[in-house]
This record gives sequence, structure tokens and C-alpha cells, in this order.
Amino acid sequence: MTEASGSEGKLTVNDPTLWKVLDSYLYRFVIKVQDSDAIIDEYEQAIGIRTVEIQGEKILINGEETYLKGYGKHEDADIIGRGFSYPMNKRDFELMKWSGANSFRTSHYPYAEEVYQMADREGFLIIDEVAAVGFLESIVNFLAASQGTDIDFFEAHPNLDELQKNHIEDIHDRFYVIKITQVSLHGAY
Repeated sequence: MTEASGSEGKLTVNDPTLWKVLDSYLYRFVIKVQDSDAIIDEYEQAIGIRTVEIQGEKILINGEETYLKGYGKHEDADIIGRGFSYPMNKRDFELMKWSGANSFRTSHYPYAEEVYQMADREGFLIIDEVAAVGFLESIVNFLAASQGTDIDFFEAHPNLDELQKNHIEDIHDRFYVIKITQVSLHGAY
């Protein structure tokens, strides 16, 4: 167990067990805000330690080349409709594993945080799509493509630079990379 105090700290994991595709290992990371001995707030997160690199067309997880095999996954089920369900998502992950998948692509709307947590726990990689549902050009492009023509969405959009900036901010808001050199962890999660 490693601890740090104050608004900044350095935690080290010596000889960490790395998160691997379809063989995840998660550490329990706990942050507590205290006033003297009283805990004011507490935040807990399961964290898998790994490196992700892109080299040309290769994806490397912990330095090993990984080939993505998977599906486009909607947050929707025939039994409950649109929304998150632990049992339905567990079934989906087991079916994807059974078929040899190791990844999935989200759709164009925000997913429940629990989907990302389950994917991390199950060892799946996620190709996350930015939330861009409802753009008129997308509908026009679909109709144009069915007639053999093509309209590029980003060329057709009048404020490409601002749109791209908003998408990048959205990705940074939803995902973060923590460079951990020392951590207070409690075994496997």
C-alpha cells in the first residue's frame, strides 16, 4: 500500500501487474478528502495500468501489437430498450468473447460510464465515437451515398475548426490518461 498527502502526491507501483486485452487486472485507486480526521469526500476508481501506442497502422498495448476484432455496439437491448443494464451488457461481453472479439466501437451518443468500466474489467478495447448524432449533413451523405455520390461531412460543415475543437474537448473531458509513477493500491479488484 502506498499513500500520499496534500493536493499533489507521487505514488509508485513497483513491478505492476499490467492490464491486458481480454485479461484485465485492475487496481483499486482511492482518493479521500479529509479535514483533520473526518473524511469529507471519497472517490474510488478501478484502474488498469497499461501503455497504448500507435505506430503507423499498428496499435501496441504494453508494447505488443494488438489487432482489433469486434463490433459496433449500441447501448440498446431488445428486452429493455435504450439504456444501461448490467445483465444485458454482461451478456453482450460474453457473446463478444465467445465470437473472438476484443474490442467494440461505440455509437454517436454518450454512453453510460458503467459501459466503459465494464469494458475495462472485461479486457475490451473501445473505439469511442464522438457524440455527433443529428447532423443534417450525415443524413444528406447517407442519401447521397445510396445514389452513388459522396458528400464529405467535414468539408460540408461551415465551422470545421470549431467543430473539431469541440470534439477534441469532448474526448478530453470523457477520457483522461493518468501517468502514474506511484500509487496506493489494494490488490486485485
